[in-house]
Amino acid sequence: MSTKLDLIAVVGEYTDAQGNNKKRFAKVGTLWDKGQGISLKIDNVPLNWDGWLSAKPPLEPKTTKQSAPVFDEDAPF
Repeated sequence: MSTKLDLIAVVGEYTDAQGNNKKRFAKVGTLWDKGQGISLKIDNVPLNWDGWLSAKPPLEPKTTKQSAPVFDEDAPF
């Protein structure tokens, strides 16, 4: 059985609209556990990184209900 996890790093902080401090995260790579050992693929290294990574299940892509823009049929292009 193969397990795939995203490698996540804390890359900064920000203050939300309610004045709460929040951490900013970035995916920096992927981890695979194929049962015979663990493999890591690092795609990038953040500049302000403390060296710690978290392995989390991949997030599902967000879907939006936006439709494509409607253009006038008489547009000159």
